[in-house]
Amino acid sequence: DFTANGTWDPGTITTVVFDGTTAQAYTSVRTDAGATVIDFQTLTIANTSAVVTVNDNANATFEVGGTLTVNTGASFTVKDTFDPDGSLVLGGTATLRLEASITDDSTELGTNPFAVNQSTVIYADDATETVFTANVDAVNDITYYNLKIVNTSLAQTQTTDTLTVSNTLTVEAGGHLHVRSIFDPDGAVTFSGSGGLLRIGGQITDDATDLGTAVTAAQGTIGYEDDANQTVYATTNGASIAYYNLRIHNTGAAVATAQAATALNVDNTFEIYTSDGAFTSPSSTLSVGGSFINNGTFTHNSGTVTMDGTGSIQGS
Repeated sequence: DFTANGTWDPGTITTVVFDGTTAQAYTSVRTDAGATVIDFQTLTIANTSAVVTVNDNANATFEVGGTLTVNTGASFTVKDTFDPDGSLVLGGTATLRLEASITDDSTELGTNPFAVNQSTVIYADDATETVFTANVDAVNDITYYNLKIVNTSLAQTQTTDTLTVSNTLTVEAGGHLHVRSIFDPDGAVTFSGSGGLLRIGGQITDDATDLGTAVTAAQGTIGYEDDANQTVYATTNGASIAYYNLRIHNTGAAVATAQAATALNVDNTFEIYTSDGAFTSPSSTLSVGGSFINNGTFTHNSGTVTMDGTGSIQGS
């Protein structure tokens, strides 16, 4: 373990490596507010047997001025305010878990390149945190390989650039992700357990994998809530989407319109969330397995609504 009681001047030590075989921790015990206890020049997480953790200290920032590397197979958890000012490199199958805020400066998640390989980045703060879509003053786009949302408060993207996930986006039980940018899931979109919420507040990239290669809804909620018109996808990658809860929460004059004439399936609750919400149903069939709740504007589009479960019809 590495414990800092004061400010460390690394001198000629340019690289620190955590390479143990049991759980390791870096702990700051400084009590003066605003202190950067250690500014590592280069830090490598090489322990592939157990998690390396930066413990929380509300009075200090964990900063890496040079390259931070999490080796293939290693797991690194940051519970302190995180300020990576150099390159951030994640090896294949590496895991970076962020349980505290990231310093919102010119480098955010480090300088270019942001190498993710086949890694997993987990946003797991218990307060509102930013899911970065770009770094270096929003110049270099970030493409996540696996992105996991554990934050049960609010993990929200930047409003610029595109949230791109090349492999799997997972919203854990109770997790809350608000996509405020363009959304481009190129792999699977998965909910784990119940209570997960994915709010799509931007446009979805219209390609073969609109909502990813497949959607596993579990007991999660997907909400469409842009202030511009959106398409509510019924299929992705050539396969039908079975929403669990589908929520329409657009604003202003925006309308969420079901994808062409394709049948739209909701296994539990379909809800137009507020009076601003407006939804145009498919001209074929909207199937609802739970409750149908309309607090806004529902346009039938000459289609059929089939209630095929045990829910109720509520609202206007």
